[in-house]
Amino acid sequence: MADNEGGAPPRPPALKKEDAIIQSAIVLAQKTKALQISEANLNVIPPTILRCSFITRLDLSKNELLGLPDDLAKLSELTVLNLSENKINALPQAIGLLSKLKALHLDGNRLLALPAEITHLKELTLLSLSRNLLTVLPADLNEMVSLEILQLNANRLSSLPLSVGQIHSLRSLEVRYNTLTSVPCTLADVASLQLLDVGENNLTVLPCELCA
Repeated sequence: MADNEGGAPPRPPALKKEDAIIQSAIVLAQKTKALQISEANLNVIPPTILRCSFITRLDLSKNELLGLPDDLAKLSELTVLNLSENKINALPQAIGLLSKLKALHLDGNRLLALPAEITHLKELTLLSLSRNLLTVLPADLNEMVSLEILQLNANRLSSLPLSVGQIHSLRSLEVRYNTLTSVPCTLADVASLQLLDVGENNLTVLPCELCA
């Protein structure tokens, strides 16, 4: 005899806490187009999030993410992506397909390098990469034609590419706590530059063009 014979139908199994958090956030995002799931101990981005192609803002900060899937490119409407305070050690080439992205927060991860495709983000105005393990930057940073704020504090950079001085929209460049021994003299040509912070490096002198 079945346990529920003649009685109420069996209840569906309860959702795990993490699944319930995600489901609740997605319901809210359907109204706001902003999806925030922070401090949920996620180590991968669930497929349910990658199917939310309607969202314009995604905040997965303060999780345990180790990497990002190529399917991230499905979130093609994103303008703001916050992945700070995770454990990401590499970005997929697909990051360059998020063509509407204006702000990308990647502070406090374990990035060693950036894919060249990140320079395909032509609408990006803010790129925050402080507190990673970067030793080198893409050579063609000047292809990021809308970039205004570039934050690179507390990495392992010993030099900057000359192209950083060819980002004519750049207003703020922060490179504190690295191992720079020089900075590109081309920065003197960036008329929009209002803040250049290169403190706590191994610099002995700035290019005379920057002191003029």
